Amino acid sequence: MITVGTYAQYPPQEFIDPKTNQPVGFDIDIMNALALRAHLKLHIVTSSFATLLDSLVNGQLDIVISAVSITPERQQKVHFLPYFHGGESLLVTKGNPDHINSLADLCGHTVGVKEASFEQSDLEVANTDCQNAGKPGIVITSVPKQHDVLQLILSNHVSATYQDAPITDYAIKQNSAKVERAGILVDDNLEGIALRKEANDLYYTLQHALEQMKADGSYHALIKKWGLTSGDILANP
Repeated sequence: MITVGTYAQYPPQEFIDPKTNQPVGFDIDIMNALALRAHLKLHIVTSSFATLLDSLVNGQLDIVISAVSITPERQQKVHFLPYFHGGESLLVTKGNPDHINSLADLCGHTVGVKEASFEQSDLEVANTDCQNAGKPGIVITSVPKQHDVLQLILSNHVSATYQDAPITDYAIKQNSAKVERAGILVDDNLEGIALRKEANDLYYTLQHALEQMKADGSYHALIKKWGLTSGDILANP
């Protein structure tokens, strides 16, 4: 039995299905598909994001899949199998009436964001850049929950919202007649399945299974299922 850890509060990559009370999402689908091809039995457990990698290193977990960005600091602790592109992106009203294509285009506009997030910090820097350039500042509307950020753009209370790219893509899949992505992916980074450095056999087993998924179309099918086109490592190698 392989124990897999995830932080199941990050839809659409991992979240709890209220009907079954079980983890679901793109990452969970990826992990189950890999396990099927590798003939592995999984036990998926949920945990706080902050403790996942330490629990992996300490042997409490065998695998972590939870939208974990690959960084040099994390690579010193664990081995990563890249499977997805992360980053941030802008969401605007369908047709992009304000012609927003980058953070620099937000000067003078009202923008929604989750409070205390990295994206809010990015917007504060962009606001300073606007003012230093002699342009109107960005009116930043921050709210506690990501769901409420989406409601701001759906109710036309803001010109754009700024969030992690998978959240943008999933919002478009659910509301394609009302919203669209603006511009390109910001702060593009690879996300990886994390394993202990000494788990070479398991790493190569999963790597082979992932290559099978890429070749037979099942990886792309899961990208399409969850609407995560900006994260496709085949389209954006």
